[in-house]
Amino acid sequence: MTGGMTDLDEVRSVRADGDSWSITESVGATALSVAAARAVETAAAQPLIRDEFASVLVASAGAAWARLASPDLEWISDDEHGRRAHRVTCDYQAVRTHFFDEYFRAAMASGIRQAVILAAGLDSRAYRLDWPADTTVYEIDQPKVLEYKSRTLEAHHAVPKATRRAVAVEYVQQDTAKTMRDVELRDRDARAARNAEMRRIASDPQAARAYLIRSSMIASVNETRLRTA
Repeated sequence: MTGGMTDLDEVRSVRADGDSWSITESVGATALSVAAARAVETAAAQPLIRDEFASVLVASAGAAWARLASPDLEWISDDEHGRRAHRVTCDYQAVRTHFFDEYFRAAMASGIRQAVILAAGLDSRAYRLDWPADTTVYEIDQPKVLEYKSRTLEAHHAVPKATRRAVAVEYVQQDTAKTMRDVELRDRDARAARNAEMRRIASDPQAARAYLIRSSMIASVNETRLRTA
């Protein structure tokens, strides 16, 4: 796109062991891009969704990001392909957001009072949906992404409409890196040992259950509930 995204061209997206996923890097940048699409749709004359927090969350990351959240496409210049691609992205995110908004509303109507949002990013449903009074919303993501969202919304006096639990999960990142290392093992004996260990876990119901709980973040959520109780 001509003259459009040059300020964001250097966004770091390469993963590395122990990286922190701050708000303008890797999945943080993805969260900003998705929120920007919601902001664009919200500013439309007849929006499919309304996320009044999206623009604030994006703009607080800097001027280049604020421009991405603007419904004015002048920043894309005369790149017609870029305009169409940007519009398709915004439309996709609007439909996706609408689908899950309705999903949560239906769940509430059925009596469910706990919601878990994995890889929550800059999702603002805890603040913008009309949750029943006794609802708890768990937002699970990397620490710096959740910290940015909480800090930004608090600075703008936003108040959650449900009990909000931000679950900062660093384990998932560490476990993913370990899994990648296991997959990439070239040593035949090391691979055999790893496969034997996985077969042992699969054959033991208690070990399999413990592995499932650990790898699916259930343990991390439970630990957070204990710390915040």
